[in-house]
Amino acid sequence: MRSTAYLLLFLSALFTACPARAESARDFVAAGNESYAAGEYDKALEAYENAAAERPESGEVFFNKGDAHFRKGQYDKARDAYQSSALNTKDLSLEAAAHYNMGNAIFAEGQSQLQTNPQKTLSLFEQSIQHYREALRIDPHLEEAAQNIELARIAMKELADKLKETKEASKEQQKQSDDMNKQQDDKTAGEKERNDQDQSPNPQEAGENGKEEPGDKEQQKTASEDQPGEEKKEGGKPDQQQSAAQEDGRSAEKEEGQKGDEQKADGLFSESPEDILREEKDNRLQLYRAPKGGQKPVEKDW
Repeated sequence: MRSTAYLLLFLSALFTACPARAESARDFVAAGNESYAAGEYDKALEAYENAAAERPESGEVFFNKGDAHFRKGQYDKARDAYQSSALNTKDLSLEAAAHYNMGNAIFAEGQSQLQTNPQKTLSLFEQSIQHYREALRIDPHLEEAAQNIELARIAMKELADKLKETKEASKEQQKQSDDMNKQQDDKTAGEKERNDQDQSPNPQEAGENGKEEPGDKEQQKTASEDQPGEEKKEGGKPDQQQSAAQEDGRSAEKEEGQKGDEQKADGLFSESPEDILREEKDNRLQLYRAPKGGQKPVEKDW
């Protein structure tokens, strides 16, 4: 995320403590101001620390310390120093300036975290506006505070819009990723289903539950007969067995016929002479009683 440079107005009016009973504190502050003006911020801070040891309740010393920390980029320490300055002074102009520079330190701290933690940056921008408003409340003539409020608001809006765009882009990217994963899952499931179908028995070759249907046997027999190249070592065996079975059937029928003839012949000659004479007598009697001109054949051929 690119950061936008905002030129915040900074109050760098250094104060010189001039207590009547602490000439050493005055000297330390004067030395610190010289170092600050020369860009020697470490030496300036050392001098201000010595002055604060002499006058720990001086709001001016804390304000100057805040300026030195701000120039070094130590925004958190600068904010604490400005806070102490506002609490330890009775000068309203100094108190307003302390809140104003406190807003600058907080805003600068937010800009330093824009790339790593934009949400925190947004929160720090909002805090800076509160201190600008407090400075303007204390000193309504502090026009710089009103200008920085507008700059901070613009920065907040731009950052909020970027965060929203980033969130929507992330959601769209996540949606696309989910769609791709779903398509891949569907493809994998379809391939698995096709593989399962390929591995299952062919219903045209076998009936349900793997049982062979009667039609399957007939098809196999027809296919076997249609393939002349399979007359083969085992191909002649069924024909031989069938021919043998037919011959056995004919032999059985022949034997059965012979047996019937023998039984019939046995029936003809099993009658006693008395029965034959009686039967002949009955036949002659029937011929005698038959009407003239008629003829009744003898039923027994012997």
